[in-house]
Amino acid sequence: LAQDIDLAELPAGTVGGLALFVGAEFLMTVLTQSSSAAIAITLTAATGGVVGLNAAAAMVIGANVGTTSTALAAAIGATPNARRVAAAHVIFNGVTGFVALLILPVMLWAVAATSRGLGLESAPAVTLAIFHTLFNVLGVLLLWPMTGRLARFLSRRFRSPSEQLGRPRYLDATTAGTPTIALEAMRLELVNAASLARRLAAEALLPERNVKEFDALVVAVRSLLMSINTATARVERQWQSDATVEALSRVLRVSHQLDEAVDAAVTLVDRAARADATARYERDCRDRLTTVGTGIDPEVLRADEHAARDAILLAAARGDQDASIIHDELDRLRHARRIVEQLMEVDERIASLDSPVAPPDADASG
Repeated sequence: LAQDIDLAELPAGTVGGLALFVGAEFLMTVLTQSSSAAIAITLTAATGGVVGLNAAAAMVIGANVGTTSTALAAAIGATPNARRVAAAHVIFNGVTGFVALLILPVMLWAVAATSRGLGLESAPAVTLAIFHTLFNVLGVLLLWPMTGRLARFLSRRFRSPSEQLGRPRYLDATTAGTPTIALEAMRLELVNAASLARRLAAEALLPERNVKEFDALVVAVRSLLMSINTATARVERQWQSDATVEALSRVLRVSHQLDEAVDAAVTLVDRAARADATARYERDCRDRLTTVGTGIDPEVLRADEHAARDAILLAAARGDQDASIIHDELDRLRHARRIVEQLMEVDERIASLDSPVAPPDADASG
């Protein structure tokens, strides 16, 4: 089908005609899924006199824009990073193609000057090869200064579920300007992180887990905690009052406890419980997670752990339980109990952050 496109019938004397050549080469590149094959057709047509130099240059632009279809096809169902790279490829070639078409006469003049400077023959194939090279150089010159902004723009697109969950809702660069606002934003983010941590812990305590969802929650919580820790460092650099520093230390303490709860949950996911007493205790801990912060007695939690431990040891002594798993099962009991305790303490500490931060004094603020 690409070879059946009659290039000689397309008008080349107008801007609209050049746009048609761009579109024709774009179509041929999409059909062949190869910009090299499409450009080979262009070189053949230009060498044979079927199309003029202006039209052939426009076709080279179309081939470069058309090659983005390969990246787009590869990005279907790919990771967010892969889709961002594909989008960057589309933007690079699209912007470069648009600018190159606008300044096509200047580009062709630069090609002629380059050919003379290098002592190359004046042949369509050589001219188009140089044009193709200059096209990509132009793209680098255009996009390089915007690399940072382009990366930030793309990082906000094509987010995975874990990235979306771990995205701060309240913290941004402006909140650091006022410690009271910054602390409230951190408290709200900690509430969000604690909620995700409870979901994560409940998933870890299930006999059969959704590993994909669990992994997404781990990434989300840790990403959110990293944002909170970064924000505390930013505020601490700007405000050195005793009240602010003390409040930030409480924020970091909560963040650390949430991180420990995540680590304990990750340990549980490594393998399933093999003792009945362990499975029952983990089920009880999971039930308790729905009531974290409403007055669970730590002593009762520990007493239940001791009862489960005694049941495992007794079963092993009687020969009803494989003695080789005792160490792992007792570790599981400890981690399950620790998760609930940490989340209980997290809720209490977050509640303590409700107290306002005194504004820094003049000396501390500079």
